[in-house]
Amino acid sequence: MKRIFPALLLCCSLNAAAEDYIFDFHQPETLVPAVAEPQQKGFVELDGRTFTSGPVQLSFANSGYGNTHVRIYHSYDAGIDLRLYDGDAMQVTVPENLAVKAIQFTMSLSGASSGSNDINFIPDTGEFIWEDEKWIPADGDSDVSSVELVSALQSRIYTVTVSVEPNAGIDELVAVRPDARYFNLLGRPVAKPVVAGIYLEVCGGATRKVVVK
Repeated sequence: MKRIFPALLLCCSLNAAAEDYIFDFHQPETLVPAVAEPQQKGFVELDGRTFTSGPVQLSFANSGYGNTHVRIYHSYDAGIDLRLYDGDAMQVTVPENLAVKAIQFTMSLSGASSGSNDINFIPDTGEFIWEDEKWIPADGDSDVSSVELVSALQSRIYTVTVSVEPNAGIDELVAVRPDARYFNLLGRPVAKPVVAGIYLEVCGGATRKVVVK
């Protein structure tokens, strides 16, 4: 559904490619806000903390089980990583005009004799499937703007990469087209859709719904 802002002269591509936003917990000083690097075998608690990368927010919540905390930990064998324990949660949130299309993790090798760790971080909201080493919406057209992931056992993560695209339900901002004709939902012609509401736009033989906000 198109949002039209009559006063704006904007026209963006409706098929914009996904953009990736990276949170690098292996280098915590690059996070926004930055986190000071802990000393070896030391850690920084992240319970209740929120980090941003572009339009993406990551928020962390402790499960409340035992004495564990979401933390950035400096291990003895693999440097610095993000640690979440059983029941700890990470919330991925983007603005409503965007949709989460993939969530990918680079797993820490700390304590992993085989050279890799299992994925222990599972989406608890929305319908996601594990494919090509990342979580993606089960429905390729899904317009999810908020996803909660919950750790099972312990998760050790270097990076989190969130891919986002414009929400298919709300296209990019565009101007009212002078060569188009507009009708209200009763089929009556409208000279120019300036009053907030839903209209039908007919242009070049194509008809679509538009929304004036």
